[in-house]
Amino acid sequence: MSKIVLESDGIREMLKTPEMMAVCEEQASIIRQRVGEGYSINTHIGRLRVNVEVTAETKEAVNDCLKNNTLLKAVGL
Repeated sequence: MSKIVLESDGIREMLKTPEMMAVCEEQASIIRQRVGEGYSINTHIGRLRVNVEVTAETKEAVNDCLKNNTLLKAVGL
């Protein structure tokens, strides 16, 4: 049996790559399609990794999210 050792610096760099951002944005787009209008996708590279979030932008979307847990359900939790 082989032992796998992960290089922490290499993993951190991989989590900040444009390819990782594309994967995260693709997943955010799927969630955005599930929730409907009034939501937006925000992306940035943080200190440790790529960060992508889907947020409620309109008053209607915020109320829907609060009442129905719309984003939580769209993620599948």
